[in-house]
Amino acid sequence: MEKVIRVLDIMTSMSNTMRVRDRSVKVIQYGSQMLVGFYASKFNDETIAALKNLRRSASTSRKAFWLLKSINHLSVITKLLSHYKLADDTNFTTGLDLLEQFSLVLYFWYENLVFLARHNLVGFSEDSVEIQCNVTWFIGDLACFCATGIRFASILHDSYQQYRALMTAKQRAHSPVQEGFSFRNSNFTRNGHQDNNSLIEPQIENLELRLMKSVEAVSSGTLSMSIAIMELVVSSDFVHLWKRIIGRDLGDGLVGFFGAASSILIIYEGYLKSSSG
Repeated sequence: MEKVIRVLDIMTSMSNTMRVRDRSVKVIQYGSQMLVGFYASKFNDETIAALKNLRRSASTSRKAFWLLKSINHLSVITKLLSHYKLADDTNFTTGLDLLEQFSLVLYFWYENLVFLARHNLVGFSEDSVEIQCNVTWFIGDLACFCATGIRFASILHDSYQQYRALMTAKQRAHSPVQEGFSFRNSNFTRNGHQDNNSLIEPQIENLELRLMKSVEAVSSGTLSMSIAIMELVVSSDFVHLWKRIIGRDLGDGLVGFFGAASSILIIYEGYLKSSSG
């Protein structure tokens, strides 16, 4: 019974997160697009029409989630600015975060206009704001990709340094200690020698613990990096960047695949956070 309660608590925590709810609908949206792109020749006209209608309905539903969402990102911007120092080189990633958030403010504003246009509540069509919407979306994803990449590289470097320190400590543990050699805060025996293992073993245990935490950070960073790459792949297609690079757009199949895959990873990320909490 306790396990059932635990599972229900995790699912409740996930469902209370707008990011997870939004991406659950996105799986339906891009999953439908993927099926149309890959299997259109195997479906009849009625099935294709149903999938396209499901995709558009899911898209409109997500836009309903996003009404006034620009305010959320304005709040994030104010918090980032309060800690941002222009002269501090370490805040370069924070600058990328700010660019992402500014882009998302504009993006969700344009998405709100698209939502209103789809319901004929404004005097223009959604096509009139499509370019602005897609460009701000792409810039936000690009900034996120760059910031995530920089952080991930730092995590990998830190993990490698932890590994090297651990290997060095283990080598010292198996090397003989000569008379007169001293360790900081070490206790020597009367004959001037010391037990090498007894001195380095606590250091090794500490380094192993730090390395385990670094490996967890690498795992989390790998997940974040994978999400950022897939998200950028999708938004790049909407600004026709792939057409400039490879001569054609990716098509509904691949765009749908990457869109659905990134959403599944985000839902999994939400599960990890909820379960750890």
